[in-house]
Amino acid sequence: MTAKSLDALIVGGGIGGFTVAFHLAQKGRCVGLLEREVVAGYHSTGRSAVFFRGSHGTASVRALCRASRRFFEQPPEALSGRRLATPRDALFVSSTADLPTLDAFIQDVAAGGTPIERLSPEEACARVPVLRRAWVGGAALEKGGMDIDLPALLEGLQEALLRLGGSVHLGAEVQGLERSGSLWRARTSAGDFAAPILVNAAGAWADEIARAAGAIPIGLVPKRRTVMTFQAQAESARWPMVLEVKERFYFRPWASVLLASPADQTPIAPCDVQPEEADCRALLQKLAEATTLPLDPASVLRRWAGLRSFVADECPVIGWDPELPGFFWTAALGGFGIETSPSIGEIAASLLTGAPFPPEIAAQGISEESFAPKRLRASPIPSESD
Repeated sequence: MTAKSLDALIVGGGIGGFTVAFHLAQKGRCVGLLEREVVAGYHSTGRSAVFFRGSHGTASVRALCRASRRFFEQPPEALSGRRLATPRDALFVSSTADLPTLDAFIQDVAAGGTPIERLSPEEACARVPVLRRAWVGGAALEKGGMDIDLPALLEGLQEALLRLGGSVHLGAEVQGLERSGSLWRARTSAGDFAAPILVNAAGAWADEIARAAGAIPIGLVPKRRTVMTFQAQAESARWPMVLEVKERFYFRPWASVLLASPADQTPIAPCDVQPEEADCRALLQKLAEATTLPLDPASVLRRWAGLRSFVADECPVIGWDPELPGFFWTAALGGFGIETSPSIGEIAASLLTGAPFPPEIAAQGISEESFAPKRLRASPIPSESD
């Protein structure tokens, strides 16, 4: 394959880049994916312990999740029969002081069509015995959640892309971009590439790629999320995911261990982010208040951090740049990029090829304008949660 044979260049080898590449390749397009690191999904996707739930994010993000559910429950044949999801419910807990927040949350989630039921503190503690009864003031159980097998998903997308004639170039850091005639030309550490379409799926670096191409940045804000893992407890593999209703912490079974996070979202410049000791201490304190989990140093197995990137309205940016020809955005996927990736890939591939907007996604109340970059050009937009 030569660079001139490409229909599209995609910058970024995380879930955003791979889902767009896969869906474009399924539409018969020849795609080249460029990733600066030597492994895919290094900074964000690969550090995520993704959990699919219908109550995640803004109303628009929840709509994308609903439209993406079938992909995970019934993966397409192109992914070679991989099992991508395993059912697991989500248990939301609150202290007595936060019961009004829990009430509002249950009402909001139910209004969106996601199954959720109120539980007594005793019922919550019966499902997750390490919860402190004295701390739990109320609880709610969201049905229909899923553990997503991230390695299987990424491997499946990459293998399918290669079978469909696409290419993946790791260690290909973009060093220069220019529009020459009808082509975008990318100079990288792995060679030069050219295509009429350039897809910016560079995660936390998306604004930097935009500047290199001559596009106006979208105001992307990368944020640090800290994760720690602990030794599993008796029967913990059967527990639901547990989230404090204001998302000040969460923990869940993950592979053969327990995974927990203080749900921090600290703005930070794009980098190889590392956990901060203060965030780890905050998590241990929150877990000690709400649970009886062993939290001594011997129980802590690993700690790491990843990047989650947002724009002002906390919704993804998907679409053609309003000023720069052939430049397409797939960015600001926040902490929901994996859950929504099937819909994001379908939307992007449809817009990139001029195909009709996917009807099953439109049925969720989503349109091309919902995530278009031009919405960020006018004036700052408040978050849907404000």
